[in-house]
Amino acid sequence: KSRGIRFPLFKGQNLAVYPGLTDSLEILAGPQGLLEARLAAIPMNVANFQYNIQALKSGIAIKLQIPENLQIHWSIWTAAGKLQASQNLNLPQGIYTLQSSDANASTNGRANNQGLHSGIYIVTLDWKSPRQNSGRISQKVIMP
Repeated sequence: KSRGIRFPLFKGQNLAVYPGLTDSLEILAGPQGLLEARLAAIPMNVANFQYNIQALKSGIAIKLQIPENLQIHWSIWTAAGKLQASQNLNLPQGIYTLQSSDANASTNGRANNQGLHSGIYIVTLDWKSPRQNSGRISQKVIMP
């Protein structure tokens, strides 16, 4: 069965790569059952996780499309490191719009519905799945 390998590799030989990089190709051979067991934990595709962070007049919106149940924690920070809002959610697969006005207010004295002042903010979005997959996105947002 053809696997599309263009360069023959012999035991102990590496593919040529740019200086400072190493070859990460691993050739596995053996009985089919043992190979399937060894490779079972490797995902066969990447789930369709999408996000978009926008500055609105009313605050910041995070649009998410998540492919599986996720624990989500997101926060909005000033450039000086002061927490403005945060929220913890357990979300099933779906499409969501999270608004800063719906998050827990920080101790800055403003009510959520007063929005965010003009300035630079950092939005962090952390997630974790029941399969222990996790990640973090941080993005600058400029509020006009």
